Amino acid sequence: MDVFRDFNNCYDPIDLSGTNNPKPYGNNPFNDITIHDELKAIEYVYCNGFMIGTSASTFSPNSTVSRAQTAVILYTMAGNPDVSGLTIPFTDVFSNDYYYNAVKWAYNNGVMSGISGTLFSPNSSITREMAAVVFKKLAQYLNYSFSNLRTMYAFVDYSSISSWARTAVEEMYRACIFDYDYEDEFGNPLFVPSDVLTRKDIAVIIRRFDTIHLFG
Repeated sequence: MDVFRDFNNCYDPIDLSGTNNPKPYGNNPFNDITIHDELKAIEYVYCNGFMIGTSASTFSPNSTVSRAQTAVILYTMAGNPDVSGLTIPFTDVFSNDYYYNAVKWAYNNGVMSGISGTLFSPNSSITREMAAVVFKKLAQYLNYSFSNLRTMYAFVDYSSISSWARTAVEEMYRACIFDYDYEDEFGNPLFVPSDVLTRKDIAVIIRRFDTIHLFG
């Protein structure tokens, strides 16, 4: 059972009538979105310029998100700061790459790191626990603060969350930015930290991240 988008025990910070929308919100040109909660999130990220389609009429919601794409999204959410004079040590990121400035910004501001001292691995997928870490770091960069809207759930698979990601997972879960991913056969929530994010998944995270700090 996929319950990632349900955000159980959390409220929806956006009034769909538009009375408290903090940022633009409206239609989108995509013909490949059918699930209502995904539609709300995708409209939000599209109308606010955080994500674009994979074509003029498709969003490709089930496509996975790479580390390079994540860097671009985070850089865009930060307002595309000037990166003049910044350098990076990565031999697999080049000045003509579309994500070059984003990686420079993310690395130099401690939002993302490489997989080694010299490799960024831009085409690798980003997992749920990795995403929790980078969104926590983005919150620190933007000086966003989140309230504890619920207590931390004792995920059945908590021990499978990497030690370097546990604090971020706990904070993002308590703030309702992340939720559990699946339930096991007994109905117990699972975080599934190694699951890779899809474009629809990260759209949901962005929407909640960008609004809950205002209303949480």
